[in-house]
Amino acid sequence: MLRTALYSLGCSVLILGLPQSQALGCPGPPESWTQASANGEFELSVNPEYVRRERGLVLDGARYRLERVGVRRETVWEVRAPELHGVGFVANDGDYVVTARPWRRGDALTIRNSAGAVIRSLAEEDVVSIAEQLEGASWSLKGLDASQEYLEIEVAFFNDSYEQLRSISRQIQLMDGYVLDAPSAPPGFQIPQLACSAPARLRVFAIARNLTLVCIDDPRTHEVLREYEFADERFRLVMARDFGGGDGRQWRARVSEDEPGPCETIYRDGEVVSERCGPDVTSPPQ
Repeated sequence: MLRTALYSLGCSVLILGLPQSQALGCPGPPESWTQASANGEFELSVNPEYVRRERGLVLDGARYRLERVGVRRETVWEVRAPELHGVGFVANDGDYVVTARPWRRGDALTIRNSAGAVIRSLAEEDVVSIAEQLEGASWSLKGLDASQEYLEIEVAFFNDSYEQLRSISRQIQLMDGYVLDAPSAPPGFQIPQLACSAPARLRVFAIARNLTLVCIDDPRTHEVLREYEFADERFRLVMARDFGGGDGRQWRARVSEDEPGPCETIYRDGEVVSERCGPDVTSPPQ
């Protein structure tokens, strides 16, 4: 479970430098894509933009353009956003454009109006709650409803073998981004807390009974990270990492009967200077 969650996290928080993502086995970023309205009168085009950094090409946002299709194409609006979304829908009258992203970076879903202005950007938790994600839930866009006033969302639940157990439908009202039958947490459900020092921001990742809290400054470096397993309605800390400037500590809980107990590894200038396991190894602050 731990390795699965960390793999997902690695694919998620990389700013998708091409050599790194390919080395991890993560799916590469999509190329430019287009989506026409059902009646063919409007077409949305999305073009990723990259900058060259020390580690290669790095995703730096995307340009979104809505055009009216006819004898002569006419640009209705064009905007630039920091998030690269990979799927979307366009209303027949061009009044609404919905785009969503295939990775956990930035806003999960954005609704724009006829001028390209954002009506609402929804985070992952607005669509599928943390509690649902811990149950193995994921979501996908089904399309606009017949009235073109709502976006249809499918939330599917999978077991540890990635077999679908069940699915539910949700609708999002396009005029204001209101989620009908919005997800909610069970009574008393609370996730662990992690304090981040500025300018780092806290990001939360949940998948199949694993919860990861990470403070992200440079998205390629996890300076502060906590990994939990969720079982019997409780969170158990299984890994912690406090790392910065080449120095730091990594701690992990006992994960099998063959291990002597919790283990910690100390780093100096990126090199391991100490590694020990046993009951005297203290857990990090939570």
